[in-house]
Amino acid sequence: MPAAAYPAVRKRRRGRQVRLEALGFPDYPAYLRSSHWKAKRAEYRCSPNPQECICGETESLQLHHTTYERIGNEALTDLTPLCGSCHNMIHELERRGEIGLDFTGFVNEERAKRNRAAVTAKRVVIDAQAEELQKAREKLPLDVRMTAAMNRAERNRLWTDVSKDFRAVGRRLTEIERKLDRAERSDPK
Repeated sequence: MPAAAYPAVRKRRRGRQVRLEALGFPDYPAYLRSSHWKAKRAEYRCSPNPQECICGETESLQLHHTTYERIGNEALTDLTPLCGSCHNMIHELERRGEIGLDFTGFVNEERAKRNRAAVTAKRVVIDAQAEELQKAREKLPLDVRMTAAMNRAERNRLWTDVSKDFRAVGRRLTEIERKLDRAERSDPK
């Protein structure tokens, strides 16, 4: 991360924290768990605003704040839907100082439109393949289907364990960031 990015990110986080505390939230994760945020997410999903990620994904979307200036009273235009991968990438680039939270212009709209079309076309093919696979599975003997189901369950269990490890690391990093933020607030330079 360029050295100049650190102060900007810290200043943004401090400003966000001050606004959250004024609203009665101890931290950002507490705000994201609040009924107010759940209602705002529902309002966004019912709005005519974009309902797909910049990569074209339409499933499991998160809402990204393009600004924290109105946190707690967000305008729908302050929010952008992102898939988990793109959301992580945007925040990583923002932490490095390569882009701001409002990444408008970062995305090539023409390329994004082509990507969305490609994702839609792939979904059609995948759905057709899944249907064919299901029909083929139904023709297999019961013992073969049961063995395959048990193997899938074992793979899913292993993936869940890995996923839990990643979440634990993420929680630990969040704790460290909070401690650093608290230390900065208690020791202003």
